[in-house]
Amino acid sequence: MKHSFFYALAFAALVFVPVGARAQTASTEGVSPGTDLSSLKLDTPVMVNSDVAFADSSNKWIAMSAEVHAITQTPLEKVYAVLHDLEGQPKVFNKGLSVTKSIVIKSSGPEGVVAECTMTAVGQDTTYTAVVSEKLNLPDSALITVKQTVPNAQIRNVYATWYLAAVSVNGVKCTYIRFYDSNEAAGGAIKKGLVSAGINSAHISTIKQLIAGAKNK
Repeated sequence: MKHSFFYALAFAALVFVPVGARAQTASTEGVSPGTDLSSLKLDTPVMVNSDVAFADSSNKWIAMSAEVHAITQTPLEKVYAVLHDLEGQPKVFNKGLSVTKSIVIKSSGPEGVVAECTMTAVGQDTTYTAVVSEKLNLPDSALITVKQTVPNAQIRNVYATWYLAAVSVNGVKCTYIRFYDSNEAAGGAIKKGLVSAGINSAHISTIKQLIAGAKNK
């Protein structure tokens, strides 16, 4: 059975915002403010911003956030299908610093799908439970939101969104993809350095894998 989710999981488990509450109120629906769509090259993800810092003075939790977007001529329905096929995501997001190992559906209700997600990020397996919800206006747009339900010893405040929109760029029909991701992970200076060095390439890899997966739909 197919479900909605996505947590691109290809590094979604390691991207955070210095203040967890800020991530929960981030406005990620619509085209990223100030974006000139004509400046984006097809199938070429662009980082909008990213940040890595310690979450507090204890220096035991690393807070991270990142936003990346892209355009592709791959139809929105195919891009959405990848994000909607929760069980199939481990076959799509399986390269780079973060790899999706498994996604197990626990339940489905009015608030969304509850899923247990296991991934490997920066050499460490991380498992957490999240609620995945959708706001759909297909075939024009889709917004998928992922929120961790309960913090654990490894990760907390997971919040990620995928926004898709059908757009016209220089007269060509395209799909706009915007991925925002934030959370906090346990770790000290060494892990913080590893995340800082890889956060941008990890998010770019996530979008590339999404587009490649959508083209194969």
